[in-house]
Amino acid sequence: MHCPARFYIIMGLCTFCILLALFVMLTPLLPPEELRILSQPGTEYYLRDHGGKVAVYDSPDPEATPLAIHDIYVNLLPECDALRLKAGWRVLGDTALQRTLEDLGL
Repeated sequence: MHCPARFYIIMGLCTFCILLALFVMLTPLLPPEELRILSQPGTEYYLRDHGGKVAVYDSPDPEATPLAIHDIYVNLLPECDALRLKAGWRVLGDTALQRTLEDLGL
């Protein structure tokens, strides 16, 4: 039995749509620090745990002095955010810093 070309075109389109839907569903969402909203390109901040509170640094150096320490308690944050803070959470730009701090509860 011979299938018309139209059948193969429809089957190809269906396969493409299914694969595209699977790709979209399985692609992880970008973490907040990857959503770069830059007000001043090149300005890097690092958020870390400092005595149980969220602190803002201008250097990834663990010995650096914090620019600011906020009344956001790390132990009250979701585990994924607390782990990011322990590792050093890189944020690019002033706007992204403000948004991240607001998301954390400032």
